[in-house]
Amino acid sequence: MNRKQGIAALLVLLALLLTGCASVMDSEAAYIAKARQVIPVSDAETIDIRYAGAVEREGKALLWCISGGEYQAHTVLPMECSVADGGYRFERAAKPVGMAADAAYVRWQGGVCFCIDNADCALLRIADENGTRDVEIDTLPKLIYNETVPSEFVLLDADGAVLQ
Repeated sequence: MNRKQGIAALLVLLALLLTGCASVMDSEAAYIAKARQVIPVSDAETIDIRYAGAVEREGKALLWCISGGEYQAHTVLPMECSVADGGYRFERAAKPVGMAADAAYVRWQGGVCFCIDNADCALLRIADENGTRDVEIDTLPKLIYNETVPSEFVLLDADGAVLQ
């Protein structure tokens, strides 16, 4: 083995070791602890953070956490992970796009994942290549994955008014 091959083998071994070192998160407490490390708020160590749920697709997962209590501003944090060993291995924090108060989405895995935690929201109306459909918001928080990127989507209250 020449010097270049030795260095290449060492780099491959190091990469494999570092990949294995990323810990597997397997509880809500672990998800929230990770969110505290990566959430872009100044008081991340003390702010209320709760786990909203996860969407899994093709060996990947999008975990959602929501920060802020009753009298605090809310920040929605989606974390991209790989499914691993009965839990999730963190890959990166995704940047959500806000829709209305306490609702956000992120483009992910060829579609769009929505996180809705707005008590005034009754429906998410999605228009895409398959037509228009309404998704009832019957629990909070509600995670919805749409397999395609919609041409349009809106949040509606119980009277059918668009939420801003």
